[in-house]
Amino acid sequence: MATELRFLTDAYQVEIRGTIKAINGNLVVLDRTVYYPGIGVTPRDCASLTRFDGNSFSIVRGVWIGSVAPELGHVLSDDGHGLAHGDSVVVRIDRARRHTLMRTHTALHAVSAAFPFRVVGGRVGLGEGSIDFLVDSTAMSTSLLQHQVQRLVEKHLPVESSWAAANEIDFDERSQPFSWPGRPGFYRTVQIGSLGRLTCDGLHVRNTREIGSVVIKGIVPVGDNIYRIPISLNERRAFPFLAHVNSLAPTAEL
Repeated sequence: MATELRFLTDAYQVEIRGTIKAINGNLVVLDRTVYYPGIGVTPRDCASLTRFDGNSFSIVRGVWIGSVAPELGHVLSDDGHGLAHGDSVVVRIDRARRHTLMRTHTALHAVSAAFPFRVVGGRVGLGEGSIDFLVDSTAMSTSLLQHQVQRLVEKHLPVESSWAAANEIDFDERSQPFSWPGRPGFYRTVQIGSLGRLTCDGLHVRNTREIGSVVIKGIVPVGDNIYRIPISLNERRAFPFLAHVNSLAPTAEL
């Protein structure tokens, strides 16, 4: 049976109690987890695994095991953890880091919606990132793009993620199809408001309002018809509610 990946149904959940299904040295497989291992351009979570007596161990990375019903293995920082098959443990992620990465990732989607060219690459960082486009020609200035992106963000559009079979998707020609481990023929998609649906493997906020203020740092040529748009989140101009968003996140299921 595959590991239940709770981050796919609730990216705001920051901890969960799970049971150890298998263990091999510092590799621990659970029946369910909130840990996002990092796929594509989005970094993995910073997280810990805590056993019954309160001792915690850092999760270094995630490892996919199997293909038909893949399990997600958690590689711990220490193999002297004293854990055993059947133990109940709690996985906790860094809440603030996860949410900042979600905001950054969604902001890059807003840029791709405002800059109508084929996406050929990208990078998501903590409050900053970039997205690369294949551009025939453009007269768009940085200031115009800045205005269009921020206007889109301030429309408070819903952001929805879902699964879709390949034959159900009218792929946006700018997107790069991605097949999630264990889901051959299916794609994870994201859609902002009524804008085009894109295949995407990352985690996103529920509404563009959570992104806050986006700074477009330029439209930079980096190769043959390739332009890179670096961005950052301007925390000083972020919407006031962002300071409280973590306390408003759904209570973790234990």
